[in-house]
Amino acid sequence: MCLIQLQISLLLGGGTMDVKITQGSILNNIRSIRYPDTKCFGIIISARCDLAQDKTKSLHMLTALPLSTWIEKCLYPSICLDKIKEILNSFQDIINKHGLNRDTLEEWGTDKTLDLFRKINESDHSIAAKDKQWKQIEKRLQEWKDCLNSSSQVADSKIIKKFLGENKRRFKSKIEELNNGANMKFCLIPESGYNNNDTAKVDGIVVDLYDIMQIDIKHKWPIEHGQYDYQTIMSEDQRAEINHLFYFEDEDDFIVKLYQIQSPWTEYLLQHFANAFIRIGVDNWAKTTVENYCESFINDGKETI
Repeated sequence: MCLIQLQISLLLGGGTMDVKITQGSILNNIRSIRYPDTKCFGIIISARCDLAQDKTKSLHMLTALPLSTWIEKCLYPSICLDKIKEILNSFQDIINKHGLNRDTLEEWGTDKTLDLFRKINESDHSIAAKDKQWKQIEKRLQEWKDCLNSSSQVADSKIIKKFLGENKRRFKSKIEELNNGANMKFCLIPESGYNNNDTAKVDGIVVDLYDIMQIDIKHKWPIEHGQYDYQTIMSEDQRAEINHLFYFEDEDDFIVKLYQIQSPWTEYLLQHFANAFIRIGVDNWAKTTVENYCESFINDGKETI
């Protein structure tokens, strides 16, 4: 699709023909170190007044992904890791009884943990008295291995959808958490918040509140005026400069303002960004510390860790 075709598509599909870049503008084809090989959106968060009065030397933005892409690249691996924790929880009695260290088992991985469990069981049969019990343990360890393999490599959509279907309750819970604004790392902007078309789908973009970027303000004017079009820029040096910040590699690439996030969604996003930003560097308790505290408080009535 060329730039003119995109502009017509945006006009008919509820996008914006207001090319002025301001707070809440959505740019396309952004490069992000956090999401390599993925064409991200860039959500402008610089102050409106600074941009209007040319008082800033940089455009500050947060990267964002389409909801479906975020599910595959962020949520799916996260659910895999959550399931590993659930599997380790199922071994808690074994860990406690034999004085094992949960973090060490997690570091060792499935094969070494299985060997250890076998050695313990061969000595006193304290882990599994029956073959059925041992098969259940082996099954859980295999699930652990499958999760590790799934989370460490790029899976195709069919594998991801199959896994999420098998973990539907957790998947729905995570999406509800995102939708309700309870996720401290990401913020969902529904399509109705930036698409003026009445037929806006139940879809959206997910903003990474921790992936902050900035580009030189000199790029603002050319983007607003449709000048970052691969088909019209002939200079290889200029193409290379643009390609360093954006995906600008072939004749179909161009950089534009696709949409404008509307109020109150712009303010909603900035509130979430502010809450996330002020917590950067805060040393919260680890989950195991919280669990140990709760156990200690319930069992001993002690409030110290």
